[in-house]
Amino acid sequence: MSEPIKKVSIIISRGSLEGVYPGLIMANGARMEGIEAQLFFTFFGLHAVLEKKNG
Repeated sequence: MSEPIKKVSIIISRGSLEGVYPGLIMANGARMEGIEAQLFFTFFGLHAVLEKKNG
């Protein structure tokens, strides 16, 4: 039998809400199950969190 998952890394590579939202949902679901979750934003993914690009 395999060991349970303890950590996940999720890569966000789109700068739109449609590109970021699924990663946030998966990370939230992992945390609710007690799994450590990390989000990694690529350069294009950073457009979603930079105020200058969204304003």
